[in-house]
Amino acid sequence: MNKVCYFDESGNSGLDFSKSGNSSHFILGGVIVKDSDCASLQVLREKISAKYFSGNEIKSSNVGKDDERRLRILSELLEGDYLIHSMVFNKKLIFGNGLKYKKSFYKYLNKLAYRGLYTAFPDIKIVADQHGSKEFMKGFSTYIEKNYKSQDLFNKTDFIFEDSKHNSLIQIADFIIGTIARYYEETVMSKKGQEFIDILISSGKLLPIRTWPEVSDRTYEPFKEVLFETSEIDEKVFQISLRNADLFISENVKNYDELVQVQVATCRALVFYATTGKRFKHISTARLVEQINAGNRKRITDKQFGRSIIGPLRDANVLISSNMDGYKLIACESDLREFIRYFDHFIRPMLKRIKSYRETMLYATENKIDIIGDEQYDYLKRILEM
Repeated sequence: MNKVCYFDESGNSGLDFSKSGNSSHFILGGVIVKDSDCASLQVLREKISAKYFSGNEIKSSNVGKDDERRLRILSELLEGDYLIHSMVFNKKLIFGNGLKYKKSFYKYLNKLAYRGLYTAFPDIKIVADQHGSKEFMKGFSTYIEKNYKSQDLFNKTDFIFEDSKHNSLIQIADFIIGTIARYYEETVMSKKGQEFIDILISSGKLLPIRTWPEVSDRTYEPFKEVLFETSEIDEKVFQISLRNADLFISENVKNYDELVQVQVATCRALVFYATTGKRFKHISTARLVEQINAGNRKRITDKQFGRSIIGPLRDANVLISSNMDGYKLIACESDLREFIRYFDHFIRPMLKRIKSYRETMLYATENKIDIIGDEQYDYLKRILEM
């Protein structure tokens, strides 16, 4: 089924942060809609426009700092059928990496935005606001055209510009991206920013937000959104958990095995939730699988998820907690202890059975049959003899 991304951006290319008006972040993204859902989404947009904007264009900037109004509009907008894809670029960290010129900045964004969107949605059509940052959008359009042609001479993506005044679904993208900016962007950051993100996450429509720089430049600091009292050791555990997840991502991001890419996407999702106020909340298997399938070519089932995704991540030392509610990164000392208790529930009875079977056979055969006598089971002998 064909999909369209109504695309918009928030922020600018300014890298001199001593000047007022230069944003701290550049945010790209939009709403991804199935062709079959466009008509109903347009009806929803008309309803919200009439109710909150006197029938005029829906624009995030027209709501501004009125957070209560924004919350009401956001709640109603999320009744539609679509997904939200977004990418957040921390310009202050990018500046530190040497991207001091506008041309270099946009070239960097073109590459990452292309990789972030088209890896997940290779055949998507993009409709962008012609009144947005023309310098970026035109360059992005050219970059996409060039890369698609280099990959497949017969494959051509659609990237078109339309006036947001006449394309109602671009207006929804404008409002959503503008709302995400209220969480990340220093110049418009809102006290309700966490609540905005919580509502977007709870809707199930927000795909895990990609942030850049992604891994090696992450700043590991105590997180302000912690809702429970934590100790110094809890913070240490959480930082180790984040670092291990980031290490897996950095070591495997260029591994093009489809299953490994799903593992990377899962790791990114767990990091996203852990660092946006969901540190102590398990995310359901169904939610994770749905969102990861939406953003990756290879599709997996709920049953495959634990065995083929979570298991290998744990084997790679990504610290993941699980319970009946789902999965999350280990975030504190009690998570670690719960992890041990969970596996002890299975391991202890298994060891007891092995010991019982072994003793029965040794006794019945006068020590001629030792079921763990092979060298490969020496570790089991040591455990049972403890």
